[in-house]
Amino acid sequence: MSTQQTFRDLVEGKKLKLKDIVTILSDEDAWGDMGDYIKIVKGQLRIVDTYFYGGDKAMAFLKKEWTTKGGAYYDFFKSEHNIEFKIESEFEQPKAERAFQKITKDGIVGILITIK
Repeated sequence: MSTQQTFRDLVEGKKLKLKDIVTILSDEDAWGDMGDYIKIVKGQLRIVDTYFYGGDKAMAFLKKEWTTKGGAYYDFFKSEHNIEFKIESEFEQPKAERAFQKITKDGIVGILITIK
């Protein structure tokens, strides 16, 4: 099954699960390399972003994008699927550890979220 077909199936009213969200965001044509920045970890969706300077600003931006009206991911999932996210925890690594060195050697901020 193609990514586009999976996406169409999801848009047709099915209640999304975390794995469905990963499938949607892994579509490179629509979301670029976002698939490299998300992963399901212990029943939560882990989303990371990179930064070179200003981890606190990067964290604030990441939280806004996923949990606040006007944030790109918040607006998409709220309008298209009527779901919102709740932050369960957050983390910062001033220098990316092994798990994140595929995407950067600089700083990483991350949030673990669940569907409200």
